[in-house]
Amino acid sequence: LEELQKDLDEWMIYYNNDRTHQGKMCCGRTPLETLLDGKSIWAEKNLNAKLHKSNKPRYVSKADRAKQVDNTTTQDSTSIELTE
Repeated sequence: LEELQKDLDEWMIYYNNDRTHQGKMCCGRTPLETLLDGKSIWAEKNLNAKLHKSNKPRYVSKADRAKQVDNTTTQDSTSIELTE
């Protein structure tokens, strides 16, 4: 059993680190290279998505916009009343 595990471990090292991947989008890289490149691309896209998401305007419903207008009007009239 130990010998089988040793053989499997050696084969996995070869499979993931030495042989080139045959997939269309892998461009002759090893599976490990493909994984690492994919992770860096994913991290870059994920970071960009988070940056863009935080700058994206939030949707405000008509009811919420009406409340904002009412609050502004109330605040303005209150300040006018206080100043008069």
